[in-house]
Amino acid sequence: RSIVVTDDVTLTASFAVNEYIVQLNADGNGVAVGSGTYKHGETVIIGAIPNEHYHFDQWSDGNTDNPRSILVTEHIILTAKFSIDTYEVILNSEGDGTTIGSGTYDYGETATLAAIPYNESKFVQWSDGNTDNPRTVTITQDITLTAKFSLITGVDNVSITSPKIQKVLID
Repeated sequence: RSIVVTDDVTLTASFAVNEYIVQLNADGNGVAVGSGTYKHGETVIIGAIPNEHYHFDQWSDGNTDNPRSILVTEHIILTAKFSIDTYEVILNSEGDGTTIGSGTYDYGETATLAAIPYNESKFVQWSDGNTDNPRTVTITQDITLTAKFSLITGVDNVSITSPKIQKVLID
């Protein structure tokens, strides 16, 4: 701005520090904290808080620090990204057989676990005492189970109903 000076003039200049907006968003599986208006050069701590059974992955700019310190020098828009917690299902076998269902599962997912005996074997039970086969479990933590198998013996296949046969087998 220009002015024409015709007399003595005293001028005072006023300066203010620029202010910028820090806008934080979340992808729906948690919340981001620290949004607001901040002065140029101010350091701000921001954070991402996951919902239950989720964890923080990264900010939209790829940074994985949480909490995170940012230096405000311009308007900033960031989104916190979250992922559901995952758990491992580890299945082992004891005896002559194998298992199906090992792997990585999301929290709350349903997993079907199966114990498959080989030729002359039968499934007995899982290491936690459960005898369902196949069995369905809802994943809420890491799980390690062993399927126990035993060999089929001749007695396993015989139904003894006659008292005479029972007496012969006992003697």
